[in-house]
Amino acid sequence: MEKINSVKNDKIKELVKLKLKAKFRNTEKKFLVEGKREITLALQSGYTTEKIFWCADIINEMDFSKWILNHSKTIKIMRVSKLVYEKITFRKNSEGILALLKQKDTSLLNFKKKNKNPIILVLESIEKPGNIGAILRTSEVSKVDAVILSNTRCDLYNPNLIRSSLGAFFSVQTFVSSNDETLNFLLKNNFKIFTTIVDSNKSYLENNYTKPTAFVLGSEDKGLSNFWRKNNFNKIKIPMFGDVNSLNVSVSAAILIYEVLRQKK
Repeated sequence: MEKINSVKNDKIKELVKLKLKAKFRNTEKKFLVEGKREITLALQSGYTTEKIFWCADIINEMDFSKWILNHSKTIKIMRVSKLVYEKITFRKNSEGILALLKQKDTSLLNFKKKNKNPIILVLESIEKPGNIGAILRTSEVSKVDAVILSNTRCDLYNPNLIRSSLGAFFSVQTFVSSNDETLNFLLKNNFKIFTTIVDSNKSYLENNYTKPTAFVLGSEDKGLSNFWRKNNFNKIKIPMFGDVNSLNVSVSAAILIYEVLRQKK
């Protein structure tokens, strides 16, 4: 087993770049995941693992050996010092285990229909990784069929996105596409499209969502672009009664999803 004690090691420099730079992650088609639960879910979801980096100062050899033997006997293990481990991780406490994984193809061509009348969330230009992570968590527990990041401003493999999803990142079908690609996909697959517009005259409660349904939600600062506003889709709003009249996009997504589930009971 190779041991790395220096943060100047070339392998460690590469991991730091993967941790910090979205462009490098997407060029190399690799990303990092920390912690037992997240790595376990990644392995169960079919992600290819190139290496596991293990810090014996955080998790002892016996406990690590038991964990890794439950998942794989073939993954290459590299032991790192605590100083190195802290250099390549985001979290203060991620249990002493970090995995280097290969990215999956996020093209909509890989969409798999899970339900007869699927639900899809389209997130246009959402910037904050924590909001996307929260939406993935809600999508996982409510069995949403897919989430599409359309004209995205946030890297899908951002470590904060993965962390805030609490593992849902690995079990929810998530795709990255342009607005044109997204719209063509929805129309081709006969989804009824609902765009969330603050100044719409129609409440989300006034519609039927029992058929294939796609909700399109906009960015936190600007809402939906003209691409979605100008088309003749079903425009809906979530009524608000305060002075601020602003809901976090992850809260809005949850409200819409659970109305669909209520109607399908």
